[in-house]
Amino acid sequence: MAAARGILALAATITTIAMLSLHTHRRNNAPTQCLAGAASGYAVSADATVVVVGVAESSHAAPVFRATVTALDGAGKFLALYSPESVAAVDGCGAALCVAVVAAGHPGAAELRVALFAEYASLEAATRGPTAAKTAVVPFLGAPVLEVRAPAAGAAAAGRGTLSALAAAHDRGAPAPFAPRGGLGHCGAAARRRRASGAAAEPPAAAAALRRARGRWTAAPAAAATLFSDAPRNRTCASRDGGPFEAAVVADAFEAAGRRSAAAFAAAYEPPPAVAWAPDGCALRRFTVRGARQCLRRRRVVFFGDSVTRHAASFLECELGFSGDVRYVPFRGTLPANGSAFRSQLAAGADAAGPGATALLNFAGLWQCAYGDVDVYQNAVAELLADAKRRFAKVFVVATTAVFPHQLFGVAACDRKYSTRDDVPHHVAQGKRTMTEPRVEALNDAASAAARALGVHVVDAWSPTALASSDPLVPGDMRHHGPATTTAVAATLLDAACASALAPGVEVRPQSSPN
Repeated sequence: MAAARGILALAATITTIAMLSLHTHRRNNAPTQCLAGAASGYAVSADATVVVVGVAESSHAAPVFRATVTALDGAGKFLALYSPESVAAVDGCGAALCVAVVAAGHPGAAELRVALFAEYASLEAATRGPTAAKTAVVPFLGAPVLEVRAPAAGAAAAGRGTLSALAAAHDRGAPAPFAPRGGLGHCGAAARRRRASGAAAEPPAAAAALRRARGRWTAAPAAAATLFSDAPRNRTCASRDGGPFEAAVVADAFEAAGRRSAAAFAAAYEPPPAVAWAPDGCALRRFTVRGARQCLRRRRVVFFGDSVTRHAASFLECELGFSGDVRYVPFRGTLPANGSAFRSQLAAGADAAGPGATALLNFAGLWQCAYGDVDVYQNAVAELLADAKRRFAKVFVVATTAVFPHQLFGVAACDRKYSTRDDVPHHVAQGKRTMTEPRVEALNDAASAAARALGVHVVDAWSPTALASSDPLVPGDMRHHGPATTTAVAATLLDAACASALAPGVEVRPQSSPN
């Protein structure tokens, strides 16, 4: 890619982190090293930092990788958390598997910390359906391979590594991606899709990397992380044991939870006052309380979906002071088995909202991920969308949000049958073993294909959750999110519902103000 073409020079030393030994679950008295990594080097240009990691594999031939980039300023303070531009295979680093991570810079960043994870044992294992998975091992690893510290893009420094690997990435224009990764569409005409260019050698067929989230979590003052531009957070809209985002909580619960969210995103670094979601190439509009109420009331907006949609709608309702302008209708169960029930709920929601209403539809993607089949999802969604278009003036598909199995299963580099956590019953682990991120991605691809065929817009609620693994609603929750992430999802849905002129297939986040 263009970002890798301006590599300046190779310096005298390699920034490395000691090889990490990763172990099986604690039920095994003799820890077994199954996976480890060592940095081969890095290179820095005006546009990107390229990190090459050699992965020593002893039990997984082709794990599914995930990488994150944390940008820090000169004092080591957290600036942003985001996905790299690519995670890809290269040759010549001296290991069985060489992984190149290309990370863009961030304004004000002096250092990038690139973390590589072996997320799943294989793509095949991570995409098994519920029938095949009943007797299979848990595919989730969540194993940290290595964290590499390197100067941020634009810095006048570079790392010395294995020349053949770095030169291969440079000469080809970009490393070879592990597997074709689709997407949820553009964020508008101003969106910048940083796609790899140039001829790339074919990677190993079984290798894969998780999709890139299109946006960044950035450090923000507390006022900038609120849902509405003219009002502080409703101090009663927090979460507690009795349920998410209920009103009857102590006054400082939300502030405390918000601080925990910011600290979680910043990991081990000094946390900012708050974190805010910033989509690539466009901006989420910030509404006034009055503007949000007027939009939801006039457009008769109805939110349909799973529990994540319910949490976002409940949070929005609470922030608006329970004004009665937020309508939520649950979708529960898998498709096509529950297609008739979904159609009945569509009809009930449309009748209650009245003519000219707007529907935002998530077709129970998390249910489908855990208990259903991917290959039947597109046709079932298409049938329901056709019905929704007859009943509503405007219809949007809401992408299914990301999942984080390590919150439930724990982390292990080796195969395990159930969970590494002693407090998770076997039947619970078995019931969630198909709830994987590759299955979420496949379901989003299927729903997006159905939407495009019918000229329906897709709202990217997935990207703000894809980097939110450290912000669960409660510890151990692999699918529900804490205050920062729920705020981002609610803002994304509100912006979609209240957008004006749209083009089919374009994600809905225009920059103009509604007020």
